[in-house]
Amino acid sequence: MSSHWMSSEQAAAALGVRLSTLYAYVSRGVIARQVASVPGGRRVSRFRRDEVLALARARERPRAGTWAPLIESDVTRLDGAGRLAFRGVDVEKCAGWGFERTACHVLGLPDGAWGGDGGTAVLDAVVPEGSPVPGAHRLPAAPPPTGAGRATDVIRSTVLRLAASDAHRERIDPAHCRAVAVTAVTVSTEALTGLRAGTVAERLALAWTSDAGTAAGTADAPDAASGADSDRASRAASGPVSGPASGPVSGPASGTQEGSDSGIGSPDDCDSHDGPHGRHDRRPAPTSAPLTAALDVALSVLVDHELTASTLAARAAAGVRADPWMVLLTGLAAMSGPHQAGAARRAAAALRAWDATGTAPADPVPGFGHAVYTGPDPRAVLLLDRVAAVRPATADLVDGLALHMARAHGLHPNVDLALGALTLAAGLPEDAGEVLFTLARVPGLMAHALEEYPLGLRLRPRALS
Repeated sequence: MSSHWMSSEQAAAALGVRLSTLYAYVSRGVIARQVASVPGGRRVSRFRRDEVLALARARERPRAGTWAPLIESDVTRLDGAGRLAFRGVDVEKCAGWGFERTACHVLGLPDGAWGGDGGTAVLDAVVPEGSPVPGAHRLPAAPPPTGAGRATDVIRSTVLRLAASDAHRERIDPAHCRAVAVTAVTVSTEALTGLRAGTVAERLALAWTSDAGTAAGTADAPDAASGADSDRASRAASGPVSGPASGPVSGPASGTQEGSDSGIGSPDDCDSHDGPHGRHDRRPAPTSAPLTAALDVALSVLVDHELTASTLAARAAAGVRADPWMVLLTGLAAMSGPHQAGAARRAAAALRAWDATGTAPADPVPGFGHAVYTGPDPRAVLLLDRVAAVRPATADLVDGLALHMARAHGLHPNVDLALGALTLAAGLPEDAGEVLFTLARVPGLMAHALEEYPLGLRLRPRALS
């Protein structure tokens, strides 16, 4: 047989499989064969040597290795050198725009269509009159999480309840998909905070730095408590998108002292923590304007990050024509674990350990290193600048751990560490980073779904046994 070809026995030996498995590969289209005649009139199977060797090399990869499909997308561009752009606009510029405008840009909506009005303007722009896309006033109040429940459970349950309320949920046209994304974020934010007006960052800042009664009772004035500029305040006053608020699911900031009226205090109120670093207070006391700005940056830089596991899951759901609500729920479920949305909590714990003992956790340290970036994570750089404005002592703490990790492991902070640092700096609930990550990704998931819907079923990998 020619050197370009292998017999069945040679191919099976090269692949390390039985002949029956080799023929199963043929029937499943994993490898092609050619039937040829040999002297004596006998017909035999033969296989191209280069294809057999390529398959053998693929089988030699560790089963726990990385699967790296290449999917064309215009939503996000990033590279290992630290460049990140949403639809061609650098992430730093998007962070300056704010979350709502960045979300509009990623979704293909007019810039500024979604402001501090709870999403009313963007819904008017993309939803035809009489559209059945539901608002919060059509939903029963979301119960607060209890027991092992998490705040992000409220987001996922809200998406599911919105889906059940949408009489035209099967529509996958761009206008409906965009309306679904905006509705999911705005109604989930109301369910989390009890606030109907204001940007997402304003409402979260107010809910997280006030006690539950204050947050529920000031739904018409997030601008006053957040310290936002007059333009944002005027947009926030334009009115709610829905009816009565469901009430906040989060109470005071996690760092609030027992008996305190609020999560905000003055520096004189702080309990000093004299750890090895001697510079980080256990109870931070941020002002609202820097916190709102930091939350807005966090939401903006997290809108999308190319083909993460959750994005790929959402695209796979869109490929089989799942409705837009279920596409979102698929992505939200995929990101819910400790390696994506939940990673900020582990990073915050690593920072606390560093603050308390002066030692870093065992390798791998949460919040450091990245699968793509070989240098600094641009999202972390932008957000840590805002953390420094919220509480300089926390920024000093991060600098100390980052210097240690750079010297010991050559690793840079990633966005999970920045979210964990923000949680510590502002005394936010422990799951604040997870909430920010989950809300922020909704527009990005839908942007990917809009690309995937026209392509149909194409994400169909094959198994090798």
